[in-house]
Amino acid sequence: MTSDWGVDGATGAFHLRPSVPRPQSLAELGGHSSIDVVIVGGGIYGAWTALEAALRGGRVVVLERRTWASGTSSASSKLIHGGLRYLEHGDVGLVRKALRERSRLLRLAPQRVRPLQFIIPVTRGGRLTRLQLYAGLWLYDALAGDLAGVQRHAAWRRADLLAAAPFLSASEVLGGFSYGDAGTDDAALTRDVLAAAQVAGAVCCEHTPVASLVTEARVVLGVRLADGHEIRATTTVLAAGPWAFALAGLDPYREARFTKGVHLVLPPLPVRAHLPVADTAFLLTAPQDGRVFFMIPWQGGTMVGTTDTDYSGHPDQVRVEADDVHYLLEAVAATCPGLGWHEHHIRQSWAGLRTLQLGGAQASALTREWELRRPQPGLLLPVGGKLTSARVDAVHIVNALLLG
Repeated sequence: MTSDWGVDGATGAFHLRPSVPRPQSLAELGGHSSIDVVIVGGGIYGAWTALEAALRGGRVVVLERRTWASGTSSASSKLIHGGLRYLEHGDVGLVRKALRERSRLLRLAPQRVRPLQFIIPVTRGGRLTRLQLYAGLWLYDALAGDLAGVQRHAAWRRADLLAAAPFLSASEVLGGFSYGDAGTDDAALTRDVLAAAQVAGAVCCEHTPVASLVTEARVVLGVRLADGHEIRATTTVLAAGPWAFALAGLDPYREARFTKGVHLVLPPLPVRAHLPVADTAFLLTAPQDGRVFFMIPWQGGTMVGTTDTDYSGHPDQVRVEADDVHYLLEAVAATCPGLGWHEHHIRQSWAGLRTLQLGGAQASALTREWELRRPQPGLLLPVGGKLTSARVDAVHIVNALLLG
């Protein structure tokens, strides 16, 4: 099935429609030697970069060693959001950028990106006061500009909140707020973008591992595949997340910081008072360390996450550990005692690995902003970033490769 796409005459916006990339092989290059960009990594950053470059008329090849979105881009919190908690760390620019992308993606892919209503309880002795939460939510809405169908924040009385969500701790809840954000299927969104990139002319190949870079006089000229085949290109983009650094001959742990995020899928939330189960999520605070975590509707259940812990192993070995499960279930039990969830209620779990910029802060306080590095001539390596802002970051990547 090919991607159904078009351009909005009023805004120039590229419209994505749910689609699956058709299988392609390197034979489709037809022996053409003038490749403009070869992209290593079939996650969301590789996908958006391929689409942006192909739309500008570039000759594009995307290579993925496994299946599309098989790494971090299928193991996220599946949110298209500004990151309300980032305001606490002063990342106002990042939040503004992500919120504007949220509005854009709600228009570009309305069948894939859906509005969510988040509820934040105000609790006795909580980390943030009612006034602080109000100020943060007011700023969050203001930074968004165009809310694009997402609800504006609103205050909730204690009685109304407990009537809607009786599983919350009645002895701790003082009231609350709601605000709008959006969710998505991260892997499906990635496939939609890649399918659109194919329609625009990119050659996209799964199950095509890259063994090394091709270099001459320290200039990167393309990649060498595991089977020895070479693909030469004017620019190589390593959009392979935590796997990119080894390909570039760099020590990953001197170049970036990696944190593990674990999610669990549990039964659906028993919300009441006309709250739609499929569109109502909760933003809560884990009492163990004061970190924010989410409870989000996902495929007939509730996705709970995420953890945010430093990781120093091989990217292929990231796993859900017993400590991760215990942390999340303990946080849910403390904030939502009426749910009574235990380990046997877990329907599914996954672990993903974030690639973040180096910093000395606590893992959860590290910036999610990205940067574009040039380790060698002919090579671009994006570091950091978010699912939400990958499209606009890809525009900057393509600008950089066109400038040379």
